[in-house]
Amino acid sequence: MTGYTVIDLETTGVAPHRNDRIVEIALVHVSADGRVEDTWSSLVNPLRDLGPVGVHRISPRDVEEAPTFEALAPAVLERVRGRTLVAHNAGFDTGFLVAELERAGLVEAGHALPAVCTMQWANRFLTAPSRKLADCCAAAGIELQDAHSALGDAVATAHLLAHYIASSDEVPWRETLRRSADYPWPDVTVPGAAPHPRELAVAISPGDWVSRIPDHDEVAHEDATTAYLALLDRTLVDGSLAVHDTNALVATATEHGLARRVVLAVHADHLVALAGEELEHGFGSRRSRRRLERAAIALGLGESSVRGALDRAAEAPTATRPTVIALRPGDRIVFSGELDTDRDVWARRIAALGLTTGGVTKTTRFVVTTDPDSRSGKCMKAREFGVPIVSEATFERLLRDHGLPAELRMGA
Repeated sequence: MTGYTVIDLETTGVAPHRNDRIVEIALVHVSADGRVEDTWSSLVNPLRDLGPVGVHRISPRDVEEAPTFEALAPAVLERVRGRTLVAHNAGFDTGFLVAELERAGLVEAGHALPAVCTMQWANRFLTAPSRKLADCCAAAGIELQDAHSALGDAVATAHLLAHYIASSDEVPWRETLRRSADYPWPDVTVPGAAPHPRELAVAISPGDWVSRIPDHDEVAHEDATTAYLALLDRTLVDGSLAVHDTNALVATATEHGLARRVVLAVHADHLVALAGEELEHGFGSRRSRRRLERAAIALGLGESSVRGALDRAAEAPTATRPTVIALRPGDRIVFSGELDTDRDVWARRIAALGLTTGGVTKTTRFVVTTDPDSRSGKCMKAREFGVPIVSEATFERLLRDHGLPAELRMGA
């Protein structure tokens, strides 16, 4: 054997054969004598909702453009073939790895991967209050950085493995080494250019998407601007833009030949219209200013543009307002995912206004979810049909504007 590959995963849940999927994978090469040789990690688009976001801290926006596991599989196999797998709670990680390889058609069902489990061997090498990774690292004097990230946990596990090796005259997992040497990994090559692994973005502004729109000197026709503005009206409902919204806006601007400078001018006018709407409703609260600031950032204009937009709106109060997305009796509202408010409560509240609920159709007015970037089945269908997806807080504001009786409002 040439050494070890330490693996750690972040997942949507704990049951790989009940459609839980990998959302982040990290692999660390460790030499036979315990030296960390290199690291590799990537976010993974699971093509479904992300499960316990509060645990792994990975949002739908993070994985929107990440490669799928199937696309990453050849690169993963290249990093594990001919080496011994290691993980802390190895049954969990290898179970998910096998399930993903099965889905990709690369191994047959029922394969079990030999692996060294640093949690299993903890009692032999450590005196720790528990076998949790954090406690094991503390007992071994290892710093656990960025816990509950795949790479952070994998690097810590690699150092834990090195501690075990240094504490042994001869490693006690010789049988695992033998089985690993004989394991028949599929020989899969990367077809064409391998996808780049995608790591969590750091400090990227929500408005950076505008830079993807080409800039040129051509003058756009008025109907092109109208088409773009119609889409913007529909997507900027809550002062923010989900990833699929920005992708659609970039595609529409490019398709209609709108230069970036023209798009930014449209955005600036739209912010003035939004500012005028806030002034009309008695602008002045911290919440209303924050809503405008959030919209300005999402549009690539920056918070500093809010003051100018308010001044322009005050000077021209008759400025064109953005399209008002009004609710009408009979409109269908669909709720998706784990919400802060119980769905029965939502159903009672919308019924008081003559609204209905059910599955997603082309005539659905809104899909309400915790995160508009969600990849739940309902949200995916909503995107296919062009149905706006909004957060609970935004929908609450829409209901308030629509005239929801006080006794049915949030917290009543």
